[in-house]
Parts: sequence; structure tokens; C-alpha cells
Amino acid sequence: MDNDDRLIFTVVIAGRKQQDAILKAMLDLGIRMINSRYGHGTANVGVLGNVLGFIPEHRKVVIAALSKYDKSAALLKVLREEFHFDVPNTGMAFTVPVEKLSF
Repeated sequence: MDNDDRLIFTVVIAGRKQQDAILKAMLDLGIRMINSRYGHGTANVGVLGNVLGFIPEHRKVVIAALSKYDKSAALLKVLREEFHFDVPNTGMAFTVPVEKLSF
């Protein structure tokens, strides 16, 4: 199977203010299987969090999507370049390859 044919499950966690812009970017890339939910962070930063520079933010959006590999890779690039996810405390995203689906 070619990399472009593999299904990828992508999760994006960002501030709620970014939700509409991220969803538009996903739709512009042709990603259609999207689920968006509001999240509420409960982490206590503590001493280690302060040392690492974590800033607690309780108003988050969790966006999950299923797409082909090439679209998922393009999304990660957009998140880095346009939404600055490479800057701490901006947002995070991760992908998981989907080998098989079961209903």
C-alpha cells in the first residue's frame, strides 16, 4: 500500500478562538471526516510545569479527523506555518495510522 492511500487519524488541540480557522483550513485541504468538541483542561501546572513553561488554559477545542496520509501531512504543515504550532502553548497535534477499521 502506498503512503498516500493510508488512512490517518489526526487530533488537534488548540484554543477555542482558533476553532473556525482550523476547521476552514481542514476543509480547504479536502478533509471531510471531522469531529469537533470543546474541552476543559484540568491539569495543575505545578513546579515542573512552570520550569518547562507550560501555561494552563482551560478553554480548548479538540478536533479529530480521519483522512488520507497526504492530506494529514499537509494539515500538519499548515498548523506549523499558519497557526504557529511550533511555538510553545499555541496548540498541539498528533497523528495515528489506521491499519484496519471495525464496526
